[in-house]
Parts: sequence; C-alpha cells; structure tokens
Amino acid sequence: MAFTEFCCRSGGSNMNGGSLSTSAEPATTPVYSATNGGWNSGTGVFTPTSGNPSLTVTAGDYASVFLDGATTPVCICRVSSVNSTTITLSTSIKAGTAPTTSGTGISINVGGAWKGPNGTDGFPLNATIVNMNNLAATASLPTRINLKNDATYAITAQMTCSINTSTIIIQGYTSAFGDLGKAIIDGGTSGASYVLLTVNNPDIHVYDVIFQNNGATGSAAGFARNGRGHSVRCVVHDVRGDGFFAPFGDTHLYAECEAYACNQSNTANNGGFHLDASGMLFRCIGHDNTGGNNNGFVTGGNPVQAINSIFESNGSAGMRVPAAVNIMVTGCDFYNNGSDGLLFAGNVTSYVENNNFVKNGGWGVNYSSTTARQALLQNNRFGAGTQANTSGDVNPGGNVVQVNSAFYASNVTPWVDPANGDFRINLAAAKDAGRGNFTQTAASYAGTVGYPDIGAAQHQDTGGASGPVGQLKIFRGGTPY
Repeated sequence: MAFTEFCCRSGGSNMNGGSLSTSAEPATTPVYSATNGGWNSGTGVFTPTSGNPSLTVTAGDYASVFLDGATTPVCICRVSSVNSTTITLSTSIKAGTAPTTSGTGISINVGGAWKGPNGTDGFPLNATIVNMNNLAATASLPTRINLKNDATYAITAQMTCSINTSTIIIQGYTSAFGDLGKAIIDGGTSGASYVLLTVNNPDIHVYDVIFQNNGATGSAAGFARNGRGHSVRCVVHDVRGDGFFAPFGDTHLYAECEAYACNQSNTANNGGFHLDASGMLFRCIGHDNTGGNNNGFVTGGNPVQAINSIFESNGSAGMRVPAAVNIMVTGCDFYNNGSDGLLFAGNVTSYVENNNFVKNGGWGVNYSSTTARQALLQNNRFGAGTQANTSGDVNPGGNVVQVNSAFYASNVTPWVDPANGDFRINLAAAKDAGRGNFTQTAASYAGTVGYPDIGAAQHQDTGGASGPVGQLKIFRGGTPY
C-alpha cells in the first residue's frame, strides 16, 4: 500500500518539510531553504529574494513555511508547482495555519526530515500539527509518519494526537519505511507520571513503537487510545499505570503487542492491557506485570475478544473481567499468574475455548460471582501435579456449561520453555487437539473440520507434512459437543 510518507530521524529539524515527492527517506537537511521571502497566504505563493528554487524543488515535495527566526513549526504544505522565481504551496493540502501575507520576513524549508518528538515538543504527533485529513483526501494516500529508530525519542510531556477525518499511521522503522523496526519513545524515570501518547479520534493507527518509562510517581498509563484504530507490534513497559489503555470509544484492535513491567504503582484492577472500550487482542502478550493488583489484561463493560494471546507471570490474574460483558477467549495461554488464570468477577456472557490454564496461583477459570450468567467452556486444558492451578481447574459459580475439559499429564506443560517466554506447542497432547468443528448441513457441503492446537502458538509440522492427522479425545465431564 502506498502512503504519503513523512519522516523523523536523528539530525533532522522540526522546521523542515518532512517529506519528498519520491516518498524516499529525506536527508536531514532540506532540499531548498530561503529566508526573508515574500508570502501570499491566499494564493500560497512564496517568492524568494534570489536564486532559482526549481533546481532542487519538485511538485509533491512538502514545505514548512514560517516567520524568520521561528523555532516552532506552524504550517506544512504540499508544493503544487515551482518555477525559477516562485514556489506555490497548496492552500488545502496542508497541516496547521499559514503565516499571514507579508512582503518580507518569511522562511521556507522544502523537504528534509523532522527531528520528531523531544522534550516538551510533541511534533509531529501533537494535535496542533497532525491534522492531515486534506493531505490524504486530496492525494488519495493515507498519511504515514515514520519514526526512524536511530535515536530514542526522549520526551518530558504528554503528546496528544487528534484529527477529524482521514487515516494517519504512526510507524517505526530501521532503514526503510515499513521494515518493522521499532522506534522508542521514552518518558524518563523522574517526576509525576504522564501518558506518553494519547490518541484521540478514529483512524489513527500506531505500528512498531515501543513506549517506555513515564515518571516515578502516580499511576498514568503508558499509551492511551480513545478512538477506534489499530495498535500493531507495539510494546509498553516500565510505566506507572496500565500499559495499553482504552478508556472509551469505538472498537480497538491490538495485534502482536506486548505489555510487561506495567502498573508499577500496583493500582487495583490495572494491568498490561486495559480495555474499558470494546476491542480485540490478537497474538498479544501480557507478562511479568508484577504486584498483587497487577493483571495481564483487564476489561470493562464492553464486548471484548482475546484470541491466540498469552497471559503469564502477572502478579494477579492473567485476565480479569470485573463487569457485565460479552466476551470470547479462544486459543490463549494462561500460565503462572499470581491468582486466577481467567477471572470473571461479574455477570458475564462468555465463550472460552481451546485455552491452556497451567500453574496459576488461584483457579484456572474462576467465575467468582454467583450472579446469573451464560457461560460455555469448551475443550480447554489444565495443568496437573506441579503444574496444577492451586485452587483447581474451574470454579463454576453457577450456570456454567463445561464440556471436553481435560488435564495434561502430571508435572508437564504443553510448551517448549514457558519460564523464558517460549510458548511454542511441543506436547503431543496439545497438538491438533483444539476444537475446529464446522456445522454443514446444506446439500453438497460436508467435511470441513479444523485441527488447531490448544493454546496461542500453533506447532509447525516437519518433513513436509501439510496438516495434522488426528484430534485428542479426552473428556472431563459431559460428552463430545
């Protein structure tokens, strides 16, 4: 997918234009600079006092235009056209507010990478500048702000990113845009805690960014999202409050994200992931969030799904569901949490299938409230012996249907090395043992069945085999369902 590419990198300046027409990584210096020029804010025409800008400027480059001597960017515009004596900037494809018309005293920087967030300067992730809706709408390309990981983005104040329309992607990289390298945003380890980045409004997506450290006191979250959007391959660690926090808004998707050493304030009902909004965790890991109040994943009162995710070695529950909610948990691993693997503390409607519950300090699954509920636990596996859940496999609480549950052999886990974070499935009793049935009654439709493993990480067949050959049939209570 093509993007309107903007770039932050070490050595750049936030007074630069940030982007080239070629979509290539810009140098740290502009392709063209001029001071004391003339400017018409109505037509977008910049007139330098001398020189030929057309020698280095190309239509489609982006330019920063500002008062001479300014140190804070005010307007980024797309170059519409250029000739030997003028540069014409778009009056609609822009972000920010252009300087007023003046015959002199106006500077321009075309191209050149931005420095990015630093100290109290949140540019370009703050609300004042990141308003790229016209860029995306006119150019028909989503806007991507690329953060090169050649330096840590050390900040001392909260950043808030808000737009009204269009799509914005914030993404780290190492050497080429989109290469999955991770940029680091560091909030420091002193003073009162603050949210490193709050994303407001829909369609702002964050990929490949690590958020770390956010002060020494208080309980602020590391990364907060209020509008619908994606967080992909992001990491939050060593923060005072929740790692990922979605207090409200539309549906949120967290994919391949990691949260550890979060909620260092040990605030009750916080954890690595905390979704009061509706949302989904897919192949996420919440681990080693220590402290008796610390959970891998906490939900609120909106529908939530956890799929192929891992919750391990958290001080309290692997996953805590404190309120009435519709929830699905499938293909997940709950291991070595201080209390329950999966705790339902309120009236819930839940579907729990193909999960591992091993060596948790409380129940594997705990429906702790006697409030009426609708719950189906299907085809889950539990540890035994030294790997047993201390309180037992399931505390049903009432009105809970459990079918096809089973125990692993005593003292074993289904994984390669869970103590060191390797949750690849290597136990025969877990391979191909997940429920994968489809109901097919239509004429000519028959035979579809899946054979997933129990747990988050599916095993890889060897020797060229293309698929599994069997399914575990161990039942504890009930009959095949």
